[in-house]
Formats: sequence, C-alpha cells, structure tokens
Amino acid sequence: MNWSMKTPALLAPNTLLQNRYQVVRPIAQGGMGRVYQAIDQNLGIIVALKQMLVSDETLTGASQDTHLHNALKREARLLATLRHPALPKVMDYFVTDAGHFLMMEYIPGDDLGMMLEQRGGCFPLDEVLTWADQLLHALDYLHRQPTPIIHHDIKPRNIKVLDNEQVVLLDFGLAKGMPSYQTRVLGSHNLSSYTVDYAPLEQIQGTGTTPRSDLYALGATLYHLLTGGHLPPEASALSRAAAPFNDQPDPLLPLHVVNPQIPMEISTVIMQALALQPDDRPPGAAALRVALREARQKSLRDAQEAQVVPPSPSLALSPPGLLEAPLRLQGVIQRTTMGTAMHQVVFSPDHVWLASAGTDHRTWVWESANGRVIHQLAGHTDQVRSVAFSPDGYLLASGSDDHTVRVWEIKSGQEIQHLTGPTLPVSHVVFSPDGCLLAAASGDGTVRLWEVAGGRQAGLLDGGNGPLLAIAFHPHGHVLASVGVDHKVHLWEVAGGRRVWQLSGHRGVVQSVAFSPDGALLVSAGSDKIISVWDPVRGVQVGALKGHRKLVSSVAFVPGSDGPLLASGSYDKTVRVWNVKSEQEIGRLTGHTRPVLSVVVHPRGEVLVSASEDCTLRLWGLGAPQASWERMEQAWHEQQQRRALRATGHCEVCGEPLRMWEKLYGHTRCKLHRSSR
Repeated sequence: MNWSMKTPALLAPNTLLQNRYQVVRPIAQGGMGRVYQAIDQNLGIIVALKQMLVSDETLTGASQDTHLHNALKREARLLATLRHPALPKVMDYFVTDAGHFLMMEYIPGDDLGMMLEQRGGCFPLDEVLTWADQLLHALDYLHRQPTPIIHHDIKPRNIKVLDNEQVVLLDFGLAKGMPSYQTRVLGSHNLSSYTVDYAPLEQIQGTGTTPRSDLYALGATLYHLLTGGHLPPEASALSRAAAPFNDQPDPLLPLHVVNPQIPMEISTVIMQALALQPDDRPPGAAALRVALREARQKSLRDAQEAQVVPPSPSLALSPPGLLEAPLRLQGVIQRTTMGTAMHQVVFSPDHVWLASAGTDHRTWVWESANGRVIHQLAGHTDQVRSVAFSPDGYLLASGSDDHTVRVWEIKSGQEIQHLTGPTLPVSHVVFSPDGCLLAAASGDGTVRLWEVAGGRQAGLLDGGNGPLLAIAFHPHGHVLASVGVDHKVHLWEVAGGRRVWQLSGHRGVVQSVAFSPDGALLVSAGSDKIISVWDPVRGVQVGALKGHRKLVSSVAFVPGSDGPLLASGSYDKTVRVWNVKSEQEIGRLTGHTRPVLSVVVHPRGEVLVSASEDCTLRLWGLGAPQASWERMEQAWHEQQQRRALRATGHCEVCGEPLRMWEKLYGHTRCKLHRSSR
C-alpha cells in the first residue's frame, strides 16, 4: 500500500474553483495544507481556502479513494458544526482536480508570532493571560465534543488577535485529532503536522495524543509570548526527555527565572502544563483555566499587600469623567440610542446637525442644540458604517456593509443618489473640501470617487493593499490619505490617482486617519495603540502619542485650539485629549462602559461627542460659553425625557397618560398641550 505524500501544485492568482471561489494569493502553508485568500463571488466576501496536502492521485485503489473521501467529508461536516468566538467558521468542503478544500472564515491581520517579531520583546503579562483564558475556553469546547477534537499545532503563528481583543485559533484542518480518519484510513500513518518546539513528547514519538497534548503546546506558546524568544531546540520535549540519561538537568528553565517579572504562582501553573508526562499536566483545559485565574488573583493580592499607597486628595477633586483636567470641562450629557451602537458620529459644518451611522441599518440625524432626532434615514439593507456632511451642509452621505453609498438631502430626508461599485462593505465616506467629489473606502481595497453632481464615477484608487478602513482629504483637496489592514498610511494624488507616499511605522491594523485643519500634520491610529503623527509633505513621522491601552478607533483634531489639540477614542473605553506638539495627554474622559467607536469635535471646538458600543452618545463641554452649555444640557435632558414619555404613551409635556384615540393618531401631547408647541 503506497501512502506517499505529494504536494499539490500552488494555485495561481485568479484561479476559479467550483465556479465560485476566486483565488487571490497564498497566505500560509503547513504540514497539512496550504491556505489561500479568496473571494466568494456569490456572496462578495473574502474567505480562506485550505487546500489539503493529500491528493487522490497519490492513492492506489478505488476503496482507498472512497475511504479517504468519506473520512474527509465526515470531518469537514464535524468542523462545520463548531461555533465559538475563538474559532473560525468552516462553511464549505469540496473536491476538485486540485485536491480537497475547506472554505473557512477569513481572519485578517498579523498572527502573534509575527507580532512578537515586530515587537522585539515579550508581551505584557495581563495581555497574555487574557488571551490564554479565551484559548482555554475554546480548547475546553473542542475537547468536550462528542468526538473530541485535538488541535495538534498550537503556536503563536496559529493565533490572531482581532481589533476587539478577541483571540482566534487558526489552522484547523482535516485529519487533526479525528480518530475515525487516523485509525480507519491511515492505519499506523499519521498525516497530522506539528511544530517540534511546541509539541509534547507523546506527539513527537507518535505514541498517541490526548487533550492534554494541546495543554503542553499552549503552555509552550505562553512561555514563548512571556519570554519574547523562540524556545531553543535544546528545550524541545525530546531534548528534555533525553537530559536525565546524560545526567543533565531539564534544559527548559522555569518561566520566572527567564523573566523575573512573572509571578511565581503563574510560572508554576504554566510549567505544570509543560510537564513531559501527560498525567503530570492539569487534567483538562477547564482545570488549567481555573488554575491560571487563581494564580493571577493571588499574585494581584500579594502585589497589593506589598505596596503602601498614600491617599490622593487631588484625584478626588478632579471633575467627574476627567482624570487630568487642564481643559475646562463644563459637564457631560448622555443620550441613549435605543440599543443601537453608532459606528460614527459627525457634525455638520454649521454645527446645526449631528449625524450618526448605526447598526440598525439607519442613518440618524439630530439637532445638535437639543438632541431631537429629526430623521432616521432608512434604505440600507445592512449596518451603516460611516456618514459625512457635504461642505455646504445640504447633503449627507452614508456608507454601509451592503456595499453601497447613499446620498440624502438633509432638510427633506429624501434619498437622491444610490451609488454602487464596491464589491465589499463600505467602511468610510467623505466629501472633498470643495464639495465636488465624494470618496468611499471599501473592504475590497479600493477608494472610489464620484462626482457629487450627477453621481458619475470620477476615479478609482487601488493600491492592492488589502481592505481599507478609513480615508481623509487634505484641507486643500489635492491629496487623500487611506489606511487599512496593511499597517501603512497611503497618500494619493486625487487628480491623477498617483500614490505620493506610503508611510510605514504602525505595527497593526490602522483604523483612523485625520489631517490637521491647516494640513501641516497627519495623524493615524489603530490596533498598536499608538497615534502616529506625520509630516505629509516630507512623508516622515514627527511624533507619537502613547497612552491608550487598546485599539484606537477614532481621531479628530480640536478646531481653533493652540497646540494643536487632538481627541482620540479607544476600545479601552476612554476618550483622551492630547497636545500634539508636546505629545502630552492633557485630558482623559471616562464613563463609557464599552469601546468608544467614534469621536467628533464641534466646528468651534466647544463640544466633543463620543459614540460607543454601549449604545450611548456622550457630549462633553470643552470650553463652551457657560450659558450656552447650560441651555444645551437642559434641552438634551428634556428631549430624553420626552422620548421616554412618548415610548410609554404619556404626554411629553405634563407626563399624563394619552388617551386611546390620541395614540391612534400618533399624538405625543395630550389635548391640553397640543397647541403649546
């Protein structure tokens, strides 16, 4: 029986499989398969295709072909039933002349191995333990399946961290821990691949793996992330097992010895997971998860007991929601958005209107002075990602996950244009400063430009750099900046479509970009938590603002300020205000209970608005005239009360219940107060 392996040929870009999946490029290869980025032409989304390194032509005999095909099909069906936040979804399985394929959810971004190389040192302990907790929850889910699933190749290169700090465990392939396949089809042969630095002894020797084998690989991964260096070959499980026979100690030093910053309690738990004998490791993923949590809590208690912290009366005197307050903060207005998270919020140029893009597929338009919702513009068939006012304030554009851009007339709320062309969700829309062009960035990696008068497409910027997340026009309108998943900032000449600069320096996805009002500076920010400051003329980085603890989702300059000043919103739930010149944080606004998705500043710099996943808008008074702020605060409060009364069928003036016929006619005030508008 010939079970020799033959690697299928590399698929060329634009290869079409199943008359549906168009190959873009190879993105990974391991012992069990090769992974491609592809486009599902039916759904218009990016997917991952895993090509198995088992080809039918390498097999002899029809019965063996049938066994292989049936085993792979059974396993694909099993993988397709898995549903966990830390696991990519498997959505299709098919066989072509090129081999056996899995179609899976595409996970963008760098893996932890690449991030570790870029970082040049170990990750913070809290981050690593947060990731470990999620991974152990996923492993417990896999190991508890009716047919337990063992990953067999856990390592930093097979782990990605999304922008929302969710960990995803990659490289689930066929024939990984599937007893039916390995015993009934392969016999004594095992096609499962592993990485020797992270593999337990039983896997290297081929004596049989169990769920505890994954715990060893995870322990080695955590050791790597917390020490910052690859595990040396002499510390592999095989070398460690041989050490006693050579009268040598275990070459794998305890974690706290290599990195003295790691508490003894946590080091002990991770080293237990790295025990050579499976029975000496924790009994399962759930037990290891509990042990790490308890060790973490104990180390925190010990650290607190070892410190004497003097009281800080200055902190108690700080204004609510502002930890450091060189800025004059009048107060905070909070407005709920009825369970709808707002991806972006923007002011109109004359500051009369406020618009927001919602997860409810609608675009909301508010009166900024009092918070009254005057339009909920409906038409998109998926969540709205971005909104933008035209410079004259008459038009509003919205971009959506439904791949379209719509243009609305503000006063009437009527849709006047429906623009198509992007093949993936529209992530950001913006008008040119002269109002002649409308630009839209998309997940398909392009920026499309339309003429506002007539809606004719006027240009296409396509650098082939992957999905885009944000764009911004230079105040003079001749240059446009784009950012996305490729970790770079691109500057384009609008008229000719020529790329002027490609700015490198970020170590993660770039989520937001903005020009200063005078165009002298450009700022960008994203998952590396750093706000980079650039000189757009010379194409060089001139500063960096550091302090956010998680992804920076939005940046906005504060108009009319000296400094200049910049506001930023983050997944760490804070809004921060910076002096860009001195690179100092001068204000920190707290209160949101979920990630902040967008920040925008009043055209005169008097009010900052933040939108959050907690389904609220918060307005912060930043030096507005006190009388104006008090009127605004009272008006927004009254509108919130009226909305609550209308929702419960009470008069918005006196609060008395409305009669049945008043409700039927849609009145929001009782008979006594209907004429008092």
